[in-house]
Amino acid sequence: MRNRLSYCWLLVASFGLSLPASAQVVHLSLPSKLVMVADYQQGVADKPAVILLHGFLQTRLALPMSGLAQTLAAAGYTVLVPTLSEGYHLRNQTLACEAVHRHNMASDTAELALWVSWLAQNTKQAIVLVGHSSGANVVLRYASKQPDKQVAEAILVSIVPTKADPLALQLALKSQSSTRLEKYTLAYCQHNYLSTPADYSSYASWNEGRIISALRANKLPTVILLGGKDALLPSGWVQKLQLNFPTTRIVPNAGHFFDGTAELDLSDEVMTMLAKIAR
Repeated sequence: MRNRLSYCWLLVASFGLSLPASAQVVHLSLPSKLVMVADYQQGVADKPAVILLHGFLQTRLALPMSGLAQTLAAAGYTVLVPTLSEGYHLRNQTLACEAVHRHNMASDTAELALWVSWLAQNTKQAIVLVGHSSGANVVLRYASKQPDKQVAEAILVSIVPTKADPLALQLALKSQSSTRLEKYTLAYCQHNYLSTPADYSSYASWNEGRIISALRANKLPTVILLGGKDALLPSGWVQKLQLNFPTTRIVPNAGHFFDGTAELDLSDEVMTMLAKIAR
């Protein structure tokens, strides 16, 4: 993919308060001419580079990935934190449920692949992908396809089946050719997620079975990190993952967003894994 995709990038100084002082903003243009945005911090050469991907409709500034980015950068890791464009030029704000959603899992995965390609061209370090919540689903989809040879590992934080209306999903799957915008329930968006049947179902179909299948098809060493107090995880999900994938780890007192003191636990867990990866 790296040789087929043409893109340009521009580094500009960032003055965002949530970023390390020496962080930069990378602008990367898509074939559609939309421009994506990421925060970039170059670290030392003997540590892996890390891409951190945010959750549902969020941006690179959202917790817990933005906090983890600061901790990793301070520890000397090269860190890239992109914002998925979701079909919007230079997107810098959380996307509202009521917005027009013409993005899908395939476009999200393609954007992640572009960022991996950009980072692989700008560093010789091994690359580790870390995704949170729905961002973990995107990382997993990428890992189950043809990941770049420089990508060494994936870490899936708070990975959870997508909450959707089963009947609406069935109807959407039967109307894949329709370009009509409909209002759906998806994750925390209640009857106000405006999308086409095909784009909506690309997310809504990521149920327990779809995630398990993708994990089995996964081509990367992968660790799953779940909060022991994550109220968004469906009943039995933790046990199912632990049974099928022994690399599943539980952080006892963490919720879905690893907030509070659990933010430190997340950083410790991730850095322990990163320390095991050779350059």
